Amino acid sequence: MVPASRFTRRSLLAAGLELPLSGQVKKGTEFPAESKRYADPSTELEVFRLTDPEHTSTLPAYYNRATTRNSGTLLFCSDRSGSQQAFRMDLKTAQMRQLTDAKGFDGSSLTLTPDNRSFCYFAGRVLWISNLTSLRERKLYEIPEGWERCPGMSVGPAGTHAIFGERKSDTSRGGFERGAGAVCNERPDRPADARADPLPQRRSVALAGQF
Repeated sequence: MVPASRFTRRSLLAAGLELPLSGQVKKGTEFPAESKRYADPSTELEVFRLTDPEHTSTLPAYYNRATTRNSGTLLFCSDRSGSQQAFRMDLKTAQMRQLTDAKGFDGSSLTLTPDNRSFCYFAGRVLWISNLTSLRERKLYEIPEGWERCPGMSVGPAGTHAIFGERKSDTSRGGFERGAGAVCNERPDRPADARADPLPQRRSVALAGQF
């Protein structure tokens, strides 16, 4: 295998990978492995680094799903294409594929669905679901005018609802009623954070339909 530092456009094309030009990085673009093994200078323990520190790479929120059930794929965020976007990594080869090219992508909302076939995320005011393989995406919900989304978003264990909070002025609302965008209650404002706050302050949107 050619070391990552010695990849050229010719070697990438020979390997079936495309080297994106500046400003033209789109979802579906593949990137060569950046993984590296080295000995930690303090402990002398072996470290397996998955991504190049030249780019900022982060995992989804701790309460969301970042790896598939077989531990073969890792979902993460990176700014290697110029802005924070979603990526998947094959943990056997460390090769990466860009999954989104969304304006206003919110990495803290990124999560796999329980069936491991799709992933969800917020971009701006819109909640999206996308197939992990085809990258076909579908708009699920848009935050209404006058409301703002609270931090955090998660998909329930059955894969049928996305849970998040909304706030307007001194009122927050949310709930777990079935049906797309059903609002159970509105109440005086408290931090409606899907990461830790009590369930009545969250909003639920049904993830209807399959890819």
